[in-house]
Amino acid sequence: IGIIDADDGRHQQGIDKPEDVMYLDPTLLNVSTASAVAAVKDELLHMGDIIGRMFDVTREAFFEYDAAKLEERRKKFDSLEDSVNKITRAISEYASEIWQRGVSDEVSTVLGCYVNASLDLERIGDRIENLIERCDAMDHYLSAEAVGEFQDMYDTTNKALTTAMTSMEKESAEDAYEVIKNIERRIDNQERNYRRNHIDRLNKGECDPEKGVNFITLLSNLERIGDHSNNVAGYTLDIIALNRKV
Repeated sequence: IGIIDADDGRHQQGIDKPEDVMYLDPTLLNVSTASAVAAVKDELLHMGDIIGRMFDVTREAFFEYDAAKLEERRKKFDSLEDSVNKITRAISEYASEIWQRGVSDEVSTVLGCYVNASLDLERIGDRIENLIERCDAMDHYLSAEAVGEFQDMYDTTNKALTTAMTSMEKESAEDAYEVIKNIERRIDNQERNYRRNHIDRLNKGECDPEKGVNFITLLSNLERIGDHSNNVAGYTLDIIALNRKV
């Protein structure tokens, strides 16, 4: 895989325990810098799995709306979000320990990419939280057309995240460029078009102007998730470029 070889199966073994910081073993810090940095990558991928589950819970809350299940889903979401916040802090602290022990410029750059990607993932979690907080809006007063547009953009944004994480896991330039050149552009076009459609509905009196602001907020949060996914894909390209120089 290049400077850091993390393909030892640990990531696949751990995805069923999202509440734990799973891979940041302190003993690795004194054994092998490469193994410690690889553990950061594994933890980042684990974090991406949890973010994916947050997407799934939010999807259920919106598109399989059930007021009786909303509290249960929100508790599940909050638990996952808490895990993301803990992992973000743990990655930063663990990376600091690695840096303090001294690493090459190349390894330092790779480690920095992982830390920065974890911060983008944390911000994605915050944006997903903004979505689920507005779940009631979907059932109560958004039009069928607006719901369809939101679901369309939601699926595209989810694809941006999953493809970005695949690019990081496999160090795949193809997947990274798919996010940067194609999916991100699609998200931007959807946000622009659906915002315009919403204004048209407002002008026709088809929706409540005061409540309809929630729809714009939903689109804006999805667009920002796309931006952060784009950043993750960019870090993948940085790592690939560095590996080619070594």
